[in-house]
Amino acid sequence: MNCSEFENKITAFIDGDLVKSKRTEFISHREKCSACNQILDDVKSLIQSLAKVNSITTSADFLTKLHSKIEKNKFAKLPLFKRITNFTPFGFRPLYATGFVLALMAIVTTSFLLLTPDTLPKVDISKIITENKNHIKQDFQQPVLFAADYDTTDEDSIDINNRSRFDDKIIMVNKK
Repeated sequence: MNCSEFENKITAFIDGDLVKSKRTEFISHREKCSACNQILDDVKSLIQSLAKVNSITTSADFLTKLHSKIEKNKFAKLPLFKRITNFTPFGFRPLYATGFVLALMAIVTTSFLLLTPDTLPKVDISKIITENKNHIKQDFQQPVLFAADYDTTDEDSIDINNRSRFDDKIIMVNKK
């Protein structure tokens, strides 16, 4: 057995959990190696001194408060995105909380629409139709169009004979 294995097995030796073959190896290494013997003595004296320490009493909700403070500090060190995704309102994950809120809103809206009486005024559609027919007959006059009013075929807007290469002015019909 080497010193590293010896240190790893100190707790098992003190608790009496070592198998007989490993226990004999452990004892023989302790007798040969003064550094490992010193380490074992230090661990034993530490255990004895801890047994003499008075026990501390805490309040009944100490562990609950301790765990909540640990979670709070661990949560505060996370980046903002992680804090938002780890946020659990009323114990729900964000996706479930969103679904719950949307379902609740749908139920409230539906119940409101179904349970409130109709407040729309009653409309007599036949009266509106007859009034509109009379109104349309009075206002509608078909326009009369005469071709002579719009005939401008005697003049052309572009005089091709007097046109120069860079003269691209537009001449309006009827010279207006």
